[in-house]
Amino acid sequence: GGMPMNRGSLSSVLYRLKKASGVRRLHAQLFRDTFAVKYLMNGGDLVTLQWILGYESLELTKRYMSLTNVQVQLPYDSYSPVDRLSINGQRRFGNKRAQSAP
Repeated sequence: GGMPMNRGSLSSVLYRLKKASGVRRLHAQLFRDTFAVKYLMNGGDLVTLQWILGYESLELTKRYMSLTNVQVQLPYDSYSPVDRLSINGQRRFGNKRAQSAP
């Protein structure tokens, strides 16, 4: 009933989910890492994330930035404001996919 979840019970739940789902890499750290990356991708800041994760050093939190940079790069290439600049009605900057025809 109403007892708080401890580390052992969480591990047990995750183990059962792993077995039932067939997902081979299912563990608490994966949820923690996924949360941290999504938090930063959605505009969260490093200092608050450091507090949420309970890290003493900001350096530990910065490792999540490298993960977000890889995931953000593809959408950035598609939606960069530089790709939308135009001179005399023609796009002059950005990647070729985003440029309009002359």
